[in-house]
Amino acid sequence: MVLPPVKMFDASTPPASAPHGYRAVAGYIGGDTPHVWTDAEWRRFGSLRKLPIWVRSNPTQVVAETDAFGALERLYELRIPRGTTVALDLETAVDASYVHTFHRVMRWAGFFVWVYGSASTVFKNPAADGYWVADYAGKGPFMYPHKMVKATQYYHGPNYDSSLVKYWQYYWRLWK
Repeated sequence: MVLPPVKMFDASTPPASAPHGYRAVAGYIGGDTPHVWTDAEWRRFGSLRKLPIWVRSNPTQVVAETDAFGALERLYELRIPRGTTVALDLETAVDASYVHTFHRVMRWAGFFVWVYGSASTVFKNPAADGYWVADYAGKGPFMYPHKMVKATQYYHGPNYDSSLVKYWQYYWRLWK
């Protein structure tokens, strides 16, 4: 039996409450995101599983190891347990060396990494522990057909974006 994927939303600035029907939330912990979620913003979604996101749209201009340890610092501040997945949001950037280094540090510390980006570029990066691909093909909710895809962002909205996450990834790899 295949269990259905779970709906997840993400937003630069989190809404006051979760949209109806969503069981997971992704939010920002640092990097070059315009807004790092506060502890209070994360707590709004106490019962939902969570995916922390580190954003790096300009990986060739920074030191990957410094970024990875910055992400770890924020993960520890939020008391996010080992075994959780962190999304590495590269948008349209491609940088295998950065991904390898970031992933190596995260795995050393006990965290998993999904590489996030546009379908046009994300697969040019190493998969780390999987991909979270953005593909607004207009098909409605769907899972991108690639063996390493763990989640698919299928809709970019005015207040939040919508994704599907494979059930076992939702159950075992997201922050509880």
